[in-house]
Amino acid sequence: MPYAEAPLPALVPRHPYDLSLDLVVPTTEANIALGNFMTTLTLTTTSNKTLASVRRPVRYRHPGFRVSDGERG
Repeated sequence: MPYAEAPLPALVPRHPYDLSLDLVVPTTEANIALGNFMTTLTLTTTSNKTLASVRRPVRYRHPGFRVSDGERG
């Protein structure tokens, strides 16, 4: 299962933030056949205490790939 960690600058407690996650996924028949998958974003402290966690489904779509015949458009 793919996994990554990224440090963030110091955050102010009880201050609202908007975070986004951008993934670059290779255009392969296997990824297209997979269709959708779950992503999880967990914010933790340096002592590994979970501050927030969210899971969201992602539908793999590539605008230049035709699923029906595998040709690039």
